[in-house]
Amino acid sequence: LQPDQTTQPVFSLSQKRHYTVQVGAFRNRENTRDLIEALQKKGLEGYWVEINTKDRGTLYRVFSGYFMERNEATEFMRDKGILKDYPGSFVREISSNEGERDLLPGANREE
Repeated sequence: LQPDQTTQPVFSLSQKRHYTVQVGAFRNRENTRDLIEALQKKGLEGYWVEINTKDRGTLYRVFSGYFMERNEATEFMRDKGILKDYPGSFVREISSNEGERDLLPGANREE
């Protein structure tokens, strides 16, 4: 997987809380790439973040969407049929002041 640095979305880091939909989490990049490709075929933008954990090792979390309000993320998940297609999906709160800037859109994208 190669990050795409050409697309930079507009968002504000002044707001401390943001929301995204986590669609999956995998231990290998191939599954991550496959899910992002499946999202793209459905017209959804996907991005991934590599997380290193002490007990699980490296995980690749796959997200879609970036929202200022939780209800926007919930509506997106419902309107796009994400929960139906990916039953384990959920809204994840991210904080720009907790070192989670890598979760912001544009961090890692598949083209």
